[in-house]
Amino acid sequence: MKCLGAAVAPVPEGPFAPFPDPLLCTPGFWNIDPYPVRQGDRWYLLWRRDDADHATGRIVAAPLAPDGRMLAAPGAGGSAPAVLLDGEHPWEEGHPGRPGIGPVENPAMARHPATGEWLLTWSANRWETPAYATGLAMCSGPLGPCRRVSREAPWLRASTDPGIATAAGFAGAGGLSFVTGPGDHLHAVFHAYSGAGRAPSPRVGWAYRVESASGDGGYRLVEIAGNHPARSAVSGS
Repeated sequence: MKCLGAAVAPVPEGPFAPFPDPLLCTPGFWNIDPYPVRQGDRWYLLWRRDDADHATGRIVAAPLAPDGRMLAAPGAGGSAPAVLLDGEHPWEEGHPGRPGIGPVENPAMARHPATGEWLLTWSANRWETPAYATGLAMCSGPLGPCRRVSREAPWLRASTDPGIATAAGFAGAGGLSFVTGPGDHLHAVFHAYSGAGRAPSPRVGWAYRVESASGDGGYRLVEIAGNHPARSAVSGS
């Protein structure tokens, strides 16, 4: 069992004081990878949630209470978690034989400032291998519904994919988060194996700008100001 937690601080730099009780637990299953999203004056939480039929995860979302410290209660704007996405395709499958296709984890969502579209990304397959990958979907909002763009292949796995324009080399891209950068441009930060993704290559951090492009689900990651992406060492998943 893994649970979601919450903590508060007077300023973003901390220090943060964790609440003594978990935000959410499901006995016997995992709730991990929380990702808060704001729409207007309302906050929502996305996360990976496991159940008996999806032992390696599905992406769900639910409204947060106005103070952001817990999920909104039913009758106070709350609802049962909405399922945004399940694992469906072979590129997402890292544990054959377990119920459901996955791991499917690490959701991230943002509204693209140029197009107004809600972008959902998620990580799939096994993070410790070059097969780890990132999918892309378009959503109506933080609670969905969502339409997959990534079907037969992921949006991003290696630096040779059509979803990215880069002179760098990496493989096994996942753990993506969205941030707003200079000029209010949307950026993506993720981790991947440097080079071809074979040991002893480390997992390092990469940053790119998210730009709209023509075609169905037309979004690409491009190098910032024509330079190689920023990198910093990261560990784990």
